[in-house]
Amino acid sequence: MSVELEYYADDEGAAVDLLLPTFGSEPVQCINLEAHSPDDKMRNDIQFLIEKQNAFSQKITAETQAYCKRVYGAEATDLILVKIYLSPDAKDNFGFMFATDIDREHGIGLKFVGLELKSVGSSETAFL
Repeated sequence: MSVELEYYADDEGAAVDLLLPTFGSEPVQCINLEAHSPDDKMRNDIQFLIEKQNAFSQKITAETQAYCKRVYGAEATDLILVKIYLSPDAKDNFGFMFATDIDREHGIGLKFVGLELKSVGSSETAFL
C-alpha cells in the first residue's frame, strides 16, 4: 500500500515527515542527505521503512538497551525518535537518531543496511 507523502526541501536534503506508529504518535523527519528533491530510490527506501517499522523497532529496542547498559550502566527507557537519515547513493541505508535522558547531549544513533544493524553509538552515528 502506497502512502501519499508531502516532500519538502530542508537544509540537510530532501525531507518528508513520516508517521510511524511503532515509534510514537508524532511525525518524524526523514531526510535524504544532500538530495535536492525526492527520487525513486528515496520513495522506495521510505516504503521499505514504513513496511518494516515493526522489525526496525524490535532491533532498535534490543540494541539500544544493550548499548546503554554497556556504555552507561543503565537502561534507556525514554527513547524518542528525532530523525531518520537516508543515504542519497546507497539503497536501504537507514540512520536512526534518538534523544534520551540517559545522554541528553549526545543521544543515540543507529545505522542499518536493510534490517541489518551496522553500528550503534552517539547520535552522529545515524548520519555518518
